[in-house]
Amino acid sequence: MSLPRHVIFALIYGVIAIAVALTLPYSVPSMEKWTAVAIGALVLTFGAVLHEVYSRQVRERDVQREMAHLAVARDDVLGELARARAEVRAIQGQLLQRTKGEQTLGRVKDEVRLLQGLVSRLSDPPAGRGTARGPVRQAPRPLVPAGSLADDDIVALLRDALRHDRIDMALQPIVSLPQRKPRHYEALCRIRDAAGAHLQAGAFIGLAEREGLVATIDNILLFRCVQLVRESLRRHSTVGFFVNVSIHTLADRLFMAQFVEFMAGNRELSSRLVFEIGTDDFFGALDVLRGPIEVLGQLGFRFSLDKARALVGLDAGLLEQCHVRFLKIDVNALLADVRDPESPLDIDAVKQAFERASIDLIVDRVETEQALVEVLDLPIDYGQGVLFGEPREI
Repeated sequence: MSLPRHVIFALIYGVIAIAVALTLPYSVPSMEKWTAVAIGALVLTFGAVLHEVYSRQVRERDVQREMAHLAVARDDVLGELARARAEVRAIQGQLLQRTKGEQTLGRVKDEVRLLQGLVSRLSDPPAGRGTARGPVRQAPRPLVPAGSLADDDIVALLRDALRHDRIDMALQPIVSLPQRKPRHYEALCRIRDAAGAHLQAGAFIGLAEREGLVATIDNILLFRCVQLVRESLRRHSTVGFFVNVSIHTLADRLFMAQFVEFMAGNRELSSRLVFEIGTDDFFGALDVLRGPIEVLGQLGFRFSLDKARALVGLDAGLLEQCHVRFLKIDVNALLADVRDPESPLDIDAVKQAFERASIDLIVDRVETEQALVEVLDLPIDYGQGVLFGEPREI
């Protein structure tokens, strides 16, 4: 529900409450003035509770509708993949019949290799994952218990998942505050074992980087997000998609060359796709990342930094130059800085600095209403966490 509607309803409830408080003493002569005021306050409170219940139902319905629309995109993705692969086979057939100069043949082969690389990253979903006519699954898959697998077992599971295309994606909403309306979705990567249980990214991403597999995972997730952005544009949706990428992927010259070439012809997609990088990784490799970030920024891409330890000390001007438009901080870390008895965080000053740099703040891992109440007292733009919605596989 939009802010103007909230205001209209609030005014209606207020008018009703005032009318009750003013008219009761006249309609019931024995009633005291303050009793009528108390009854009016009760009417106002009841109206506010009723409005909140209705608003939550509307929000839940909007989220369910958005997830259903995203799931419908699967048929279109599969159709596009089939057509792309058919084009590759046709070009390969022509290559076998060509007898003209080596130079022309070499150029065509290069084009085929580029197309094959892009198509291979748009991997097919595994068999048995449902249709695109509704949510892929009604219930979440079981999770592999944290700490139940040794590192070698996780690496073997990861390689097996890549080999058999068991890389799944889930979406979690990022909502505007205080309305709680989904404005973006973060794409979260999970790998699935042979029994169907999921292993979340936090358990394997470090090992994937060590084994040199993270770029492959990033590519799969990224190009699936591209398809989601295409579908959202077809439906005239305004949501954006956050996708985590490692510094290894951004520093991969071959991948960047292919991706930049692909996106140069699809610039309308870039404004809806946000690359997310860990704050420590970003500053630790900034010299290496400046080049790729500038190239992507010129194409219209934006960046988000997550896992910020604190807001103090961050150079908003530098972040603006690096096309960073979102900054995430854990709700507990933020509230601890604000409550610090010795040197509490001046959140208003920090927010003004970020606003001048066109950077929005996202408070992450919001899990309780109590935490949200404290956050709503602060100038925060967006929230994310299980309180606003669990990650849902598509």
